[in-house]
Amino acid sequence: MLTLKSRGDTVQAMKNFELAQSLALSENDSLRYAKILGNQAAVFEGMKDYRKALSLLEKDLEISRSIGDKRNTIFALMMQIRINIARQEITDVPHMISEAELLLSGSDDKKTILELEIHKLHLAIHNQEIGHELDARRRIERLQDSLRFLDGDPVLSQLKFMADKQKYADKLSLAQAVIKKKQAERRLWLILSLLVLVLFFFVYNAVRYRARKRIRDYEYQLLNLKYTKAELDRELMSSKSQVEEYVAYLKRNNEQINVLSALLEEKGNNIERDREELKILLQSHLITEEKWQEFKLLIMKEFPNLLQEIQSKFSDITESNLRVIVLMKLGLNNKEVANVLGVTPDAIKKSMQRLKKKLGNQAGVLMEYISDKEFV
Repeated sequence: MLTLKSRGDTVQAMKNFELAQSLALSENDSLRYAKILGNQAAVFEGMKDYRKALSLLEKDLEISRSIGDKRNTIFALMMQIRINIARQEITDVPHMISEAELLLSGSDDKKTILELEIHKLHLAIHNQEIGHELDARRRIERLQDSLRFLDGDPVLSQLKFMADKQKYADKLSLAQAVIKKKQAERRLWLILSLLVLVLFFFVYNAVRYRARKRIRDYEYQLLNLKYTKAELDRELMSSKSQVEEYVAYLKRNNEQINVLSALLEEKGNNIERDREELKILLQSHLITEEKWQEFKLLIMKEFPNLLQEIQSKFSDITESNLRVIVLMKLGLNNKEVANVLGVTPDAIKKSMQRLKKKLGNQAGVLMEYISDKEFV
């Protein structure tokens, strides 16, 4: 295949295909043999030797159907349809299209579905079926719009870049924390050596040792929290196409926020540098405006009508209200919503009270809508 794509050398490519054919037969690899037949047919299609291409495709389809491989069967069928339309021999094309549609049922392969719709359009034009032609054109337009969103959304690309940037920043911070921990351990061993040599400082050094041990434990705890944050972000990036994973991410975020808040309450003002570091780490767990816009894109991708539905049902809500409503509908309680937004539960409660007052009779409808966790 690379020989064809890089040099266009069909002669050498066909020699390689023949060698691969022999190997596939010797290994009884029927699927690989069928795929090679399809590749050879594609070469003959490019050479416009349609008779030879169709002959190879018949063998490909026979094998693919017998072993039940849908993907290869669809590939061969699409090429067969394409060649028959090119030859203006469309007698069997409707039957081929029906078989391909049946195999694609339930599939999310939008590019193949789009190609099939284009073939249906050509068939409708040939048969002068105006109604079928219009239907096909509408479906093609919808599929093209969908593919443009999935393949070329610059906002998603920018968000991915920013998330990658944050991930590497977290890695750097983690490495620096490890270095600090190692330095603390080396200083501790130095103190222990001095204790052996200078016995009359025993009490002083014992107190110093305990103090350094507390610092080391604290640094280890802080390091563990940073590592957990980096792991959460990594897991979120690997499953970004699923809202359920984002909800799980928010739940785990809440646990980390609770731990960090407890640590902030425990520490005294005498370790101001450590308090600032804890505050920065706590801030990184919150849903900032940037993270909210990223999450909105994720929701619109998986549930295209959800945000529009909320805004059409309750036209008076603000962007801040929308954020709280979506988080509650995802299953977060008042405290969890307050945690991830960086406010108090009372602030969330008062915000909802003001919204209910503004909505009036619609307030009950809003609460029922939030309590219903069904998104579709």
